[in-house]
Amino acid sequence: MKKKIIQSFAWNATANYVVLFLEFVGTIVLARLLSPQDFGTIAYLMSVFTLTFMFISWDEHSYLVQTQNDLKGALRSIMTFKLAGSLILVGALSLLYPILFPTTAGNHTWLFLCVGVAMTLKHVTTSIKALYARDIRFKELSILLLTSTALSFAAALIVAFNGLGIWALLLFTITPNIIKSAYLLMRSPTKLRLAFSRRDFRRFFDYAKYNIATSILNRTNERADDVTVKHLVGTGALGLYSQAYTLSGLFSKFTIGSIGRVAASVFAKFQNNKRVLQRNYNVLCALVMRIVLFLYVPFFLLAKEAIVIVYGAKWAPMTTIAQIMVLYALLLPYRQLHINLNKHVGLPKNVAAAKTVEFAGFAIVLIPATLIAGAEGAAMAVNLGMVAGIVELLRRTRRIVSLNLKRVIVNPVIAGAGSAAVHLLVRNHISFSQQLTSFITHALIIGVSYIIILALMEKSRLFWMIRQVKMLRKKTS
Repeated sequence: MKKKIIQSFAWNATANYVVLFLEFVGTIVLARLLSPQDFGTIAYLMSVFTLTFMFISWDEHSYLVQTQNDLKGALRSIMTFKLAGSLILVGALSLLYPILFPTTAGNHTWLFLCVGVAMTLKHVTTSIKALYARDIRFKELSILLLTSTALSFAAALIVAFNGLGIWALLLFTITPNIIKSAYLLMRSPTKLRLAFSRRDFRRFFDYAKYNIATSILNRTNERADDVTVKHLVGTGALGLYSQAYTLSGLFSKFTIGSIGRVAASVFAKFQNNKRVLQRNYNVLCALVMRIVLFLYVPFFLLAKEAIVIVYGAKWAPMTTIAQIMVLYALLLPYRQLHINLNKHVGLPKNVAAAKTVEFAGFAIVLIPATLIAGAEGAAMAVNLGMVAGIVELLRRTRRIVSLNLKRVIVNPVIAGAGSAAVHLLVRNHISFSQQLTSFITHALIIGVSYIIILALMEKSRLFWMIRQVKMLRKKTS
């Protein structure tokens, strides 16, 4: 069993990183072929459906993984509820379709229907996916994730190079869900049959009711800004905003993926040993802060160059949005670390409270900020919500562990500011004719400066780590 768990973890981690890479490459290729207007249209469609389907997203995955009740009865009742709920929600959206797309409704009918089918399949088959997780069949799920992403990547490129731009983007977005859903329906571990039991559903509802509000807050937080930007600024602005959001959060996803799983295990293991928990908490916080600043200081300073090189000159207007979103991206792994801590020491109420504060700060400012400053204002609202949520989460976390402010935050921030100062001093003296060469050179100057300044500030700890490595080598030789 232990070997199976380790293999599952390895497969899951590898698949997630490969999928992130494929999605990033696919987005770059499509961004060079398509316009911000096309990206804005698909982003708006996905946001509308996500906000609508949040009313039936009740965390059935967790329930089916851990339930000791009648598994088949629960599966059938949940799938029946999901199918009926999805059909009702898609029907309601169809009635509202002329309002949601007042000027281009006829042009987007088939796009709308395709997204509706994909979202319905995704929500119905989430229950089957939970059975795979319950049996620790993560290898199979990882292979399915890799295959579906690779096929959607290939299909999107073929369609894009044949001139069907927006359909290529739609395929790239929804095809993985359709492929995974089809596979899960054909390869379900148990016989599928629609049936509804009030008793089984009541058990599921009693478990899920505490997560419904949190789920609604999360999805509203994630998508309300897209809808607001579309209606108050325009579809093209939404395309720029959605890609700035994606690009600025790319490094954070890698950081969360690599450190988040380790943090969850550490916090769960040492939840009853406050001294060890305190030490590991500060070590992980310090590691996260150093990694994200090392990645995001160069990105913030060289954002325009990075965007033009990666996406093309037509995407340069999203530079300011991406720079504003850096604060959100910096804090994202840090927030996830504290969410893991509170959940694994048995205090999920702290997470719910922080999410509520984050949503309140975001929602109050979103519309006025977007009216005044456009998409940049929406990015500021996201930042404000994130800061408010982090402050509340830190306030509640202090009851569990205390933060070593100098070690975790002050030193890397000073190093980041120092590396930025070095860049400002030398940027006009070092230039190249090729944009890519110039970008790489300046990124290296910033990164190396950051490492040197941080090493000088923490040289005693660095020497201690070197001594520990030498001692370990002597013991093992």
